[in-house]
Amino acid sequence: MKQNYVLFVDDEIDLHLLVRVKLKNELRANKFILECFPDGKSCFDFVCSNNDKINFLVIISDINMPIMNG
Repeated sequence: MKQNYVLFVDDEIDLHLLVRVKLKNELRANKFILECFPDGKSCFDFVCSNNDKINFLVIISDINMPIMNG
């Protein structure tokens, strides 16, 4: 069975912690796995390399970031 993932993409690393805190109950209940990325390229690479292995519930992305925008 595929794992459910929520992807969060933002170059402001402080927001990664905020999202983890806000979703702590869902994460503790193992409703999904949260992966955070600092730029669009690292998220894109993750999606491409895991597309057939995991289920992406949602990707939440900033628009303007270094390397690759959201």
